[in-house]
Amino acid sequence: MAEKKAHNTLGKHEQIGGATWVVGVFSVLMIGIGAARDMVTAAFFGASDAIDAFMLAFTISICVYGILTSVIDTAFLPLYTERLQKRHSNPSSLLYSVSLATSAFLIVASAILILLVPYYVPLIARGFSGTKLLMTERFCQALLALVFLNGLASLFKAVHNAHLKFALPSFTNILVPLCALLFLLVFRRSMGVWSLVLGTIFGTLLKLVVMGPLVYDEMRQDGPGGLRGAELKSIFTFSALAAPLALGAAFTQVNVLVVQAIATMLPAGSVAELAYADRVFQVPVNLVALPLWTSVFPFLSRDWEGGDISGFQETLTWGFRLILLVVAPIAVALIFGSKAVVGVLFMRGAFGPQAAQATALVLTISAIGLIPISLGYLFGRALQATRGMWLFAAVSLLNVALNGFGCVLLSRWWGIAGIAMSGAITFVLSATVLAVILKRRTGVMIGRGQFGLGIKVAIASSGMVCVALGLAHGLNEVVSSHSRTYILVPVGSWFLGLVTYVLCLLLLRVQEVRKAVARSSAWWRSLLDRSWV
Repeated sequence: MAEKKAHNTLGKHEQIGGATWVVGVFSVLMIGIGAARDMVTAAFFGASDAIDAFMLAFTISICVYGILTSVIDTAFLPLYTERLQKRHSNPSSLLYSVSLATSAFLIVASAILILLVPYYVPLIARGFSGTKLLMTERFCQALLALVFLNGLASLFKAVHNAHLKFALPSFTNILVPLCALLFLLVFRRSMGVWSLVLGTIFGTLLKLVVMGPLVYDEMRQDGPGGLRGAELKSIFTFSALAAPLALGAAFTQVNVLVVQAIATMLPAGSVAELAYADRVFQVPVNLVALPLWTSVFPFLSRDWEGGDISGFQETLTWGFRLILLVVAPIAVALIFGSKAVVGVLFMRGAFGPQAAQATALVLTISAIGLIPISLGYLFGRALQATRGMWLFAAVSLLNVALNGFGCVLLSRWWGIAGIAMSGAITFVLSATVLAVILKRRTGVMIGRGQFGLGIKVAIASSGMVCVALGLAHGLNEVVSSHSRTYILVPVGSWFLGLVTYVLCLLLLRVQEVRKAVARSSAWWRSLLDRSWV
């Protein structure tokens, strides 16, 4: 019995690891295609009024998506997982009812937002007037029509993830930037910036087409059941879960706007320097933390809905250790190598040494909060898996208050470095509060017994830094900074440092790394298995 339980646990960990790889790979592709789209857009249209109008309309639509549609899968997945765990519970009826109610809400919400565009867009785009303002309103109305489509895509994603299928939803994320890029290349001469808008709409439709067959089969499996008493109660439960999540998402958007508003009051260039540092900071978040909590959330929901508290704690602890092993060296690399990273990525043309130094300082301070923000995402997902949505919303509100106060106070003394410091402190406090709430709600204590792993990771990271910085310093003496190979110096040095990190962990007998190396072939086979599709 013990051997069977250990085998099941190992299988679950391999599934989470395989799912994390899948989501991470498609995240890399999405970022790459999105960067190519932005580069082509800049080459064709530059910084014209039409692009200004499109970018502002796109930003407004993204904020709306974040508040109204991105919370749907998080609210629906625990309910749907509970139905799948219980026999004779007719999950297809729940799917049909929630789909119908969600569609009706999103259609009404998008219609109201589209009709009110002439009233709130001029308040946001105060510097725009005439034709430029009119273009912004038209672009915004077209993109807000995607609220309905993005909401359904979020629901379809939850259905796939509840069945532990991650490849297809992750693949569909690349369709939107890919279609926008293709439409831009083909129709830019005849349609101008509207080719970007229509490409975005077509890519979103394509997402629904690709994910639709499984959802259709699920609805047909037991019959829809109709909107009867039990399903109306489920709709109310879904709404009760989605409302605090939307409120938390709204707080997050407010937090972003508050930081931007404070940065605008600092010396010229502060907004851009903060944005450049944030672009680099978000790369490991999107490539490591996001894939992990995307893949671990369905497993946490299954454990909680099935009453398996020990499995819930084991899954959460495994995620904690994985973040510590993967994110810690990246954080150390950014803290000690921020100047090299900023120099390679941005230091050319009008981006001079002074801007590079300010951006590198912001990146160094922000990297201190990389592990806390990753753990905060993990703890937040665990809290959502237990249906603690209002608690999560309360923590989001606390983040806005703490970060806003910290930015106002610290920016007076240290400028944009103070803003970065406020963010790092907020991430630490937020992760701590979420861990305490999770302990009180579930009895699960995270981090106990992980001190030894933390020491090993610290030793291995120190070895990585010594190797990387030593090589970079030596090679810089040999290779001229004006040579075409100057980019290879920091990149090659940190790559060898990463190899040193893995070797140190192997020598220190870190269990996860030894298993990962020994079972690498099995992991790659699992990625090709039909269960991930």
